[in-house]
Amino acid sequence: MSTTVRRNRGFTLVELMATLVVAGILVTVAVPALGTLIENQRIKTASFDLYSALSYARSEAVKRNGNIVLAAGASSGGSWSSGWRVVDGSNTVLRSWSGVPSSLAVSELGSATTITFTRDGRPPVGSAQARFQLGASDSTRTVASRCIQVDLSGRPSTQAGGCS
Repeated sequence: MSTTVRRNRGFTLVELMATLVVAGILVTVAVPALGTLIENQRIKTASFDLYSALSYARSEAVKRNGNIVLAAGASSGGSWSSGWRVVDGSNTVLRSWSGVPSSLAVSELGSATTITFTRDGRPPVGSAQARFQLGASDSTRTVASRCIQVDLSGRPSTQAGGCS
């Protein structure tokens, strides 16, 4: 008597289809959450860039013992969303940052296009407090906004959840 041994190799069609259905459900649940995570990270990155630009402008004003300006637009003119640049008293661009992705919006709540730091690292006496709101340009998105503000001593600070 000879007995033949059958080896099972691979998967059945039913097992493969069940695996694909489960994978499809997991992808459907994960993709929207991933999109929100990416947008939140873009806002954090843009707020860090603006925060570092404000800190850099303040430190350059102290180091150079003169006025330094943070201006909207990566080149002359433009909005805060199109980038920003640090300019010294002779109108020389010391450093510039490119704009934020089109899915984000940067707005200065006082509608100023320049922020000046004097030689002591403070804003000029009598100037309004600079406050920036960073968030999604599309109001239907549910991503967290961030606020960056410059206090009277010239130090920038950032907080999640927008400006109050």
